This record gives sequence, structure tokens and C-alpha cells, in this order.
Amino acid sequence: MDELQRVKRELKRLRTALPPLPTPDRLYDDIIDDCRNVMRTIESLDELRNDIEYFYHSNLRYGELEREAHILELEAENCKLKLQSLRQHLRLLFSVVPILIATKAISALAWRAKMEEAQSYVMRDGQEKELLTSQKDIEIVVNDQLQGMDEFFAAIREIRSSCLNMERGQKESINVRILETMQFVSATVADMREQMERIGTNQVLAEAEPATSSATLVDNFSQTAESCQMATDERDRGESSEQAKIASNAEYMEAVEMEYEKARDDPKEAAIRAEIKSLETELSNVQKRLRELARKRTCRQREYEAGVYRAEERKMRCVFCGEQGLHYSDSCSKMRTGAERRGFLRRCGRCFNCLELHCEGGYQCVKYRIPCFHCKERGHHSATCELPETSVQTGVEKLQCELAIDDIFRRLRQLRKMDNEKS
Repeated sequence: MDELQRVKRELKRLRTALPPLPTPDRLYDDIIDDCRNVMRTIESLDELRNDIEYFYHSNLRYGELEREAHILELEAENCKLKLQSLRQHLRLLFSVVPILIATKAISALAWRAKMEEAQSYVMRDGQEKELLTSQKDIEIVVNDQLQGMDEFFAAIREIRSSCLNMERGQKESINVRILETMQFVSATVADMREQMERIGTNQVLAEAEPATSSATLVDNFSQTAESCQMATDERDRGESSEQAKIASNAEYMEAVEMEYEKARDDPKEAAIRAEIKSLETELSNVQKRLRELARKRTCRQREYEAGVYRAEERKMRCVFCGEQGLHYSDSCSKMRTGAERRGFLRRCGRCFNCLELHCEGGYQCVKYRIPCFHCKERGHHSATCELPETSVQTGVEKLQCELAIDDIFRRLRQLRKMDNEKS
């Protein structure tokens, strides 16, 4: 009897120690609500992953892109925290079930029957889907989502770092780059202009003595006009005299025409026309090359600026120079070109996508599907892209073509003016 009383007292103490427990129906409803919230949060994460493509095709300024990427990162971080909170809350709710069964608030069979009831949830597009209510299934889904978010955050961090580097570089070095490019182009155009003027001067000076001047032609034409007037005045003197004068004038006109043709064949004029023809051919070739360059694919220039923007990334080392926490691999100034970096990765046996050792590479790399910031293609890291270097070369060549076209037009106007004056 005493033993029974002791057991009852212990049982009473245990019941008193238990926190207030929900009813089985309330517990079941809370579990279903949390499961629905998990699926809706996963749907929001999928939408955020789709939004990342926007940054590879946007025409916004780098500063605005970085702010948009930061907002996207914060939204993804919020979804991650929400998933972790829901997972922890579901674990707490499921831990109450054995207590309810132990206190005989519900039987194990009745609870199992409740959990086996089919449940559904409605997606944002109105589509209805089956709801997962098993604790094991929910744990697997949430863990997969949390692990997959590492790749998502890596893509956002790369976008933000590239935008910050580009913006900083534009503010600090755009004037220097323009000055260097203009100096190079100006020197090239000056050399071309000097060569063209030297060739034109040599051609003009090397020709033979000038033929009949334009003043002589004017005098000859004046004499011809006077002769024609005299022939008209003497028309009444007789048919034979008129025919003789007409024949004489015709012979004189033939001589004048021969002299005019001789003037047209002036070596100076021939040299001018030859140069005009040569410049027109050169102009056509330069314009054709400019059209070819305009069709080439280009991107913004790569910036070589120091600095990282996340505290946890200050321990990261640059793959190419080994410096720790000073800059990202894409901004390394010691190994600047994509071709040089690709050769380095190939020699070291590193992956072209994640830049890490011991990675199978290709489709097996977890970063294979992350698009390159410069060319928007997949299959390589932004640090190894060669499009920024080719874009610089294309831009310089386009500027050279434009300046050459302006110079050719200027020279053609001079030559055509000289040709008209001689004619």
C-alpha cells in the first residue's frame, strides 16, 4: 500500500513538471500549418533563384546592380532563417507526440491515422499540390534546400564583388584609360597622316612639267569666239568665202580641243585622281572593317581593384597570386588576362569553374551552372573569361577605324577641291 502511494506521488510530481500540452487536434493543425509554410518558403526560394538571371542581362549601372544583388541576398537569407526556424519548430511539435501518447491523450494508432490523412497546399499560381507531413520527409527536403543555398549565395557574392570592383574601377581609372587609349590612337593616326601626306607630296612633285595653263585655254577660246564673230560678219561676202572661213574655224577648233585634252591629261591632275581613287578604295575597306567590328560581341572591361566586402572572405586567398584577403581572384593584377589564368589553372590541375583543386570539373562541378559575369556563358569562372581582353582590342580598333575614316574624308575634300580648281 505504501509503495502504491509513493508511485502515485511520483506520478503527480511528473505531471506537475510537464508544461501545458496542446490537444491532439491543435498539435496536428500546428504541424500541418508549419509543413505548408515550409513548402511556401521553398517556392519563394525557387523564385529568388530564377531572379539571379536578371543580373547577367541587365543594363543598370554597377552601383544599382550591386544594391539589387544585396537586396536579393537579404531576401534569400531571410528565407534561409525561416526554413531553419520552421525545421526547429517542427522538431519541437513532433517531440510532443510521444508525451501525448504517454499521457493517454491520444493513442498511437489514432495519431498514425491522423498523419496518414492526405493533405494539400496551394501554390502562388493557384496550382494545388500534395503536402508532405512526415517528419522524415520534411527533414530531407529542408536539408537539401539549405545545402543548395550555398551555391546560390556564392553566385550572389560573385555578382556583388564584380559590381563593386567595376564601380570602383570606373570612378578611379576611367579617365586614365581614356587618356592612354587616346594617346595611342592619336599617335597611330598621326603616323598614318604623315605617311599619306608624304606619299601625296612625292607624287605631285615627281610629275613632269605642267602642260598648257588655264589662262592659255581662255585666250584660245577668246580667239575662237572672235573668229566665229568675223565669220558671221562676212557671211554676205559670198558662199565660197564663207565655206573657206568655216573650214578654217573648224581646223582651229580641232586644235583647241586637242590642246584642251592635253590639259586634261596633266600629270598633276592624273596624280590627284589616282590618289582619290586609292583613298576611296581604302575608305570602303575601313568602313567594311568597322561594320565587322560592330558585329563582334563585347563586354565591360575587367577591373583590377583591391578589397573584399565580406568579413568572412578576408581569409580567402587569391588563386593566382596567393594573397590573402586583399582582392578576389577576378581582380588579380599579377595575372591579368584570361588566357594566362587558364594556362595557370591547367598547369596546377585546378577546375575552370570553381578554381579549386581535386574537382572533377565540367558538369560535375557544383558551380558549372553559374553564368560568367562577363560573357554570360556557363562552363568557366569569370576570372578566366577572355572576352574583356578582346573587347578592349575591339574598342581600340573601332576607334582607330573611326578616326581613319574622318582623316580620309578630310583628305578627299582637299583633293576634290584641287581637282575642281584645275578643271
